[in-house]
Amino acid sequence: MSLFGKFTKKENTTSPSSVLPTIIETLTKAGYKSQRQTESCVGYDDDGLYCNFCYLENDPEFLLAQATFERGAFSAADELLLHQICAKVNASQKAGKVYIDGEGELTFTVEAFIPSGTPIDLLALHMAKALGSTIAFFHRTYWDLTGDKGE
Repeated sequence: MSLFGKFTKKENTTSPSSVLPTIIETLTKAGYKSQRQTESCVGYDDDGLYCNFCYLENDPEFLLAQATFERGAFSAADELLLHQICAKVNASQKAGKVYIDGEGELTFTVEAFIPSGTPIDLLALHMAKALGSTIAFFHRTYWDLTGDKGE
């Protein structure tokens, strides 16, 4: 392959309408309980942790995995401490990020651009694992700093 050919755009072989059905099938095969929630979201249960994949057909090169926790789940922590924990997680995690949204809830995300030819099934599994890892790291950091093992 020439150097120029390496950087030219290739035809996308993934149909946008097949992305969410592929994710459902992949997650189900991997043992997750998954189902279509809306036109643009798939919900799945990761051992009691409810997460989502969001994908818009009109933005076919972007995929989001996310989970949200109500602020009450971390009642012992004040706002500043939660922000510090979020910053520590964001500085050390490669793919996953966490932030406090406008309603005060904790939102965990893994975002991915989908290059042409990317196998959606493998990408979805990696994203689900990265999201779970980010959530686990947040909880370990929270427990280390507060001593509160919570629920």
